[in-house]
Amino acid sequence: MKRILPAIITLPFICGTAQADPALVGRIFTHANLNVPFKKLERLTGKPVAVEPGRRHYQVGQCHIQAENADGDNKTVNNLKLTVTPDCTFDLSQLVKAPKGTYAHELTFLKFARIKQVGAMAIPCLDLCSAPHPYVHMSWQGGADEEYLQIDIEKEIDDAQSREAADKWIQDTKQLEGEKYHPNGIAWTDKHYQRGLSFFKDIPISTIQIGYCFLDACNP
Repeated sequence: MKRILPAIITLPFICGTAQADPALVGRIFTHANLNVPFKKLERLTGKPVAVEPGRRHYQVGQCHIQAENADGDNKTVNNLKLTVTPDCTFDLSQLVKAPKGTYAHELTFLKFARIKQVGAMAIPCLDLCSAPHPYVHMSWQGGADEEYLQIDIEKEIDDAQSREAADKWIQDTKQLEGEKYHPNGIAWTDKHYQRGLSFFKDIPISTIQIGYCFLDACNP
């Protein structure tokens, strides 16, 4: 479940009142907009509102979309990330094997786990976390029949439901580890990751990332 996390820099965005067309967001989150020049993607997104090395941010209506490049040339889109809402969503079945009408904003961790047969999730910073935006996530990578697509779903621990789930995970881990427990000092194994899903199973995701080269492997 090891994941190489890209550095995330939080930037201020000017959020307009224009509504995004859900059909446009669905047209953006397709295979046709991966491993292509940024200029092709920007026919749909418009110009970026912020640019960083290897990363561009777009505001499509009220939808925040992030596009990343893994090799540093800042020319080719490797992956796309969306902050999901009922108006900022897309049908996952247009990318991978999933029931038609599997919309990103309706995903919970358990629903995604069942659809893509994922058994575990991770939390980068479990206890005494100093990260400004602590979160949990679940990762998946398809095989050749799904074009080796990578997906990562996340939920920021920023509301009562997610904080309660995280606290339960901490207490469960303390009980599991006993005297060996040290905050953020345990040796993570599948048993820890799998137990986490039981606490976050019904919690909706907040972001979804699709594409290539942001997990362990870089395919194709």
